[in-house]
Amino acid sequence: MAPSLKGNLPTVVIIGRPNVGKSTLLNRIAGRTIALTSPTPFTTRDPLEAVVTWNRVAFRLIDTGGLTDTERHPFAQFVATKIDEMLDRAALVIVMLDAKEASRALTDDDRAVIEKVRKLGKPSLVALNKIESLPPLFPIHDFARLGLGEVIAVSALTGRGVGDLLDAITARLATAEIPEVNPRYRIAIVGRPNVGKSTLFNALIGEKRAIVTPIPGTTVDRIESTLSFENTLLTLSDTAGIRRKGNIASFLERLSVGVSLDSIRESDLLILVLDAHEGLLRQDIRLLRLAETYHKSLLLIINKIDLAAIPQEALAKKIAYGIPSFWWVPVIFISAERGTNVGKVLPMTMSILNERLTRMSQETLDRLARTVQRQFFMPRSRPIDAKHLRGVAFTQIENITQRDTDYPSFVVTLQHGGVLKPHHRIAVANVIRETVPFRGSPIEILIDYS
Repeated sequence: MAPSLKGNLPTVVIIGRPNVGKSTLLNRIAGRTIALTSPTPFTTRDPLEAVVTWNRVAFRLIDTGGLTDTERHPFAQFVATKIDEMLDRAALVIVMLDAKEASRALTDDDRAVIEKVRKLGKPSLVALNKIESLPPLFPIHDFARLGLGEVIAVSALTGRGVGDLLDAITARLATAEIPEVNPRYRIAIVGRPNVGKSTLFNALIGEKRAIVTPIPGTTVDRIESTLSFENTLLTLSDTAGIRRKGNIASFLERLSVGVSLDSIRESDLLILVLDAHEGLLRQDIRLLRLAETYHKSLLLIINKIDLAAIPQEALAKKIAYGIPSFWWVPVIFISAERGTNVGKVLPMTMSILNERLTRMSQETLDRLARTVQRQFFMPRSRPIDAKHLRGVAFTQIENITQRDTDYPSFVVTLQHGGVLKPHHRIAVANVIRETVPFRGSPIEILIDYS
């Protein structure tokens, strides 16, 4: 699979029990919302990351789920496993404590975190968070007795002390300077819950980053990884499953669906994943239409083909029958868990993205305008018989031009009084596709008048 750009950077892992402010700190340092934050324990489940540059030193900062008694929550064991994986890669560990609660007494979960980091034997720091709730002369350095290195007081919420924490981090890391990475394309993996989005994400990046369980709603955050594929930078996002509004059961799910919709708006291409056993459902069609509304390119992935109830050919026909207006969307049948056809996904993605930017010559568009006029509208020079006026279109197309956008968008200029109905717009788009297919990309047709 495509190599990650972050593989050679030192890794700094934030660890702590639930709700001490780990995700708020990640968001504060990254300067944007990467992790959802809420009072609900295990809001963060998957490891979330940001590449940070401070004092000309670059490092990979990872936020982990809360470490707690594995019997208290259905995701606790999965989270604990991911924490262990991240700690194995860590060059530095930040132990985060809630200053207000720790000032009274450490909890059992705090002590478990501290003991785990001690046994690990790696360089560490203590971030004493939520100091905005403490008196000015609070004895912060008493926490040095924990034996986990320097203690730094921070407020992830307000930003106080975060610069001091970053100074302490970079002082302990080997210099790792990199140029600023600006991915050319953003790709979001979307779909209903439990169709295999996280399994596909893990397979594409070649790393088990996202937690995979049979429990619907396992992924709540947007998990990102930046890859280099065919000399092009891609940011790949795994998103939470999107259900119908009426089926959203909790506040946390509403938050996660909001983040998924943000991913759709911010992405260039959407990989829509379907479950081969369930086939095409109404929510899948809604997501296709949403992508078309936002001018996003599309790749349809039919996952779990090993579990399909009908042969692949019959399934392909059934899905095509359900979305006839999306015939231009490429379809790949895969098994993300087994790796079947996963290697076809990124090459097809790049093919769609490259074709999306194709510019057509004005000479070609003039020829297509004449073709549309001849096939779908009565020419002005044709004699008019009053008996046949009903239903006859007299629209005259002056020209077709391509707009300067990062998606296929065209303007059809009509003589005053002309009408271009919805089915005519589809016809114009189809005529354009006969010359340049624009596979996987919706074509926008706008109207202007001379």
